[in-house]
Amino acid sequence: MAIQASIALHAGAAALWLARPHWWPWLLGAIVADHLVLTAAGLWPRSKLLGPNWTALPEAVAAKGAVAITIDDGPDPVITPQVLDVLDQHCAKATFFCIGELVEQHSLLAREIVSRGHSIENHTQRHLHSFSVLGPGGIRAEIARAQETIEAVTGQRPQFFRAPAGLRSPFLEPVLARLGLRLASWTRRGFDTVNPDAGVVFTKLTRGLRGGDILLLHDGHAARTASGAPVILEVLPRLLQAVAAARIDAASAPYWSADLFAYCRARGKLLLDPAFMEILKEGLLVGSERILDLGCGQGLLAAWLLAARSRNDARPRNWPSDWSEAPRPISIRGIDLRSRDVERARLAWGHKADFEQGDITEAEFGTADAIVILDVLHYLDFESQRGVLTRAYSALEPGGVLLIRVADAGAGIRFALGKYVDQTVMLTRYHRAPRTYCRSMAEWGQILGDGGFSCEAMPMSSGTPFANWLFIARPRKQARSLRPQTDLPFSQ
Repeated sequence: MAIQASIALHAGAAALWLARPHWWPWLLGAIVADHLVLTAAGLWPRSKLLGPNWTALPEAVAAKGAVAITIDDGPDPVITPQVLDVLDQHCAKATFFCIGELVEQHSLLAREIVSRGHSIENHTQRHLHSFSVLGPGGIRAEIARAQETIEAVTGQRPQFFRAPAGLRSPFLEPVLARLGLRLASWTRRGFDTVNPDAGVVFTKLTRGLRGGDILLLHDGHAARTASGAPVILEVLPRLLQAVAAARIDAASAPYWSADLFAYCRARGKLLLDPAFMEILKEGLLVGSERILDLGCGQGLLAAWLLAARSRNDARPRNWPSDWSEAPRPISIRGIDLRSRDVERARLAWGHKADFEQGDITEAEFGTADAIVILDVLHYLDFESQRGVLTRAYSALEPGGVLLIRVADAGAGIRFALGKYVDQTVMLTRYHRAPRTYCRSMAEWGQILGDGGFSCEAMPMSSGTPFANWLFIARPRKQARSLRPQTDLPFSQ
């Protein structure tokens, strides 16, 4: 550590001075240089010369596309409640580095921060501007008092510490070690306490944004825009949208190894298609260890699940509080008719998921806990639709789930618009627009019910003008055995 090295340097210089007094100019120069280095390290918030310092999230978390939003100098009775509402609207979580005496003054607000799923960490008791020049005793008193205050008010003991303005001295790390705290700085900040231009602050925070970044904003001491609004309230909504895009990068980035088209399609589809987000939010695949994706395309469902998966934590730290826990499948298997898309999926994900080229009307399904069919069945004729559902029923384990997204043929202009867009995409990508075999919602419900499924439906067109629905169907295997396909009373 830097402080031990400095002590050793001083001791060595003293010993050499006793042995070689005429060396004093050189020894004094070494000591002055040592002090300058320590001072520079203390003035550089992201420096690790004075001890461990989190300037980014751990690699395992960064690989999932996670970005940490950290908010300093609160809680503020006017700004912080609005910040909490913005975070809720975006299903986002943040870490608040709070000042102990403000936590004491606004105890109800501090407890509200924690109750909404955020964490409060240590930002000293009084936020002294002279914190970095305090001695070991003064540093310990400031930090220990804040620890006690925050724990007494919220019931949670902070695990991280951030120094006021990020400035620190060589005495800080030994104090943090004794108190069981870790120093956290940031990857980038927007200087939103002094810069009233929300656009500039946003640009500083998002330039080069990537998974693993720790971003710094302020709800206390916040600068005001020309209109008088706190800068954080202007920046935060846009920032959270950018962070969401960074999470999508974790799922789409592997497709660079396939080709540019695969990457662009993955990013666009994951960003704009509500099905992927809703499957995670509603926990529709939680508990499903073996997942089969029929008509998998280039493996976007697998990409989304692999990016979200956490083997060691059912609810990752950045997971929205109103979402179900993260799915943790053991195996993901995809089948698609188009060999080029299958090859893209294999290039992107390698051994992490299994992809095979095949016709889902003939391919072996094996056994699965969940089967997902998104926007594929309407390309099969009615008899083939029945055959796929029959074999899906047989492949599902008791308690399994079948997720099917379909368009409601009874929805009028919304259905017609969706069909037109779908046919246009097919014509553009594959130079052909195959015939479609569509059903109304009532007909889809009937065919699933007659096939031995109990089902419910949820709208799946959020943010689009289409008439898409997701059926969540579970086999009633304990109540009946599946008869041969030709005897099933399906409706067309």
